[in-house]
Amino acid sequence: MRSYRYSNRSRPRRGRDSQGTDGKQQNRGGDDFASGRMTFFSILVPFASFLATTVIGLGIWRYQLIAQRKYQIADEALAAADQAVVDITSIRRAISDARLDVERHPDAIPVQPWAATSARLQEASPHFENFVTAMKSVERHFGKEAAKPFHELKVIYDRICEAQNGLYFRGAPQRMYPTPEDVRQLEDWKRTVEDQGNADPITLKADIAQKAINERFRKHLHPNILRLFLPV
Repeated sequence: MRSYRYSNRSRPRRGRDSQGTDGKQQNRGGDDFASGRMTFFSILVPFASFLATTVIGLGIWRYQLIAQRKYQIADEALAAADQAVVDITSIRRAISDARLDVERHPDAIPVQPWAATSARLQEASPHFENFVTAMKSVERHFGKEAAKPFHELKVIYDRICEAQNGLYFRGAPQRMYPTPEDVRQLEDWKRTVEDQGNADPITLKADIAQKAINERFRKHLHPNILRLFLPV
């Protein structure tokens, strides 16, 4: 019988070959995992960027709409407040203007003071309807604190209307037999309806309210760079 001897070189190297194959498979699996992770991030990053850009864009667009609406309300509120102060001043000067007309035109038929005041109250009525609308818009969009000066002007106008009604629609007993309280009330109504000149308290209150409105809302008509994007 022949005997065959195998040298170490001719022996099959199954252990090393299997180890090499396993290593290649592991390397291939690692490459596949890294490739999959890169693919996932390559999809996620653009999607996240798109989502963030969309959210920021919609937020800025919404803020700009709010800022534009506040700009419109501020503009309307300033115009309504200016007109209210003009009307209050005009109403309270009606009696003095009627007296001045009598002095200038003595031969003309004189206008009764109560009629002059009533006529100007009637002319101012639609203006104050718009004023109340603007006041409510301010209260909705800027808060009750911002609407306080508007309420003060509205109170002044209501006081003038009540004083006018009290002066010329009093009952016969108050006219013929006035009590001390009636006399005091009558004088208060006269001071309310007619401008008292320098340091007039009603005029001062109206000026203070108008100044507060201008300081609060004129900044919305001249926005800085931040207000071009945010309604602050």
